[in-house]
Amino acid sequence: MICMLLDTYSFAEGSQEPYLEISDAQRAACLRFANLLKAFSRQHKGRLDEHEVIDDPDWEKIRLAAKELIKILYP
Repeated sequence: MICMLLDTYSFAEGSQEPYLEISDAQRAACLRFANLLKAFSRQHKGRLDEHEVIDDPDWEKIRLAAKELIKILYP
């Protein structure tokens, strides 16, 4: 799921489109998640070994945020 969001063009902006029938809380959760991904990407420029990513404590935060995002989007 995270990879799908990473590969989606402009997730942060796209999740805020008015035509999407989601609540303000859902929009906010999307932005929080997108900002975590952007921060991780800035901190880890270049390609990382998948083991390094999986073991990174910041990636654990992203996993938990993704789990919460799914809960909010699909109550």
